[in-house]
Amino acid sequence: SKEHRRASIAAELVRVLAKWFVENNANRICVDPDGSARQFYASLGAAPLNNHWLVWQDVSALLR
Repeated sequence: SKEHRRASIAAELVRVLAKWFVENNANRICVDPDGSARQFYASLGAAPLNNHWLVWQDVSALLR
């Protein structure tokens, strides 16, 4: 479906960013998503940090 293709592209873009973060020694990454983006990042392994932020304790996990 069209929505599935968009999600795949978005996930691949997040992986490209994850690679850049790892190459630049930034492994703990936080995001402040809203709406459906929160569910999207959670599906990629980001965990709740507090009521607003999600965190990858080790963003390199997205590259495995």
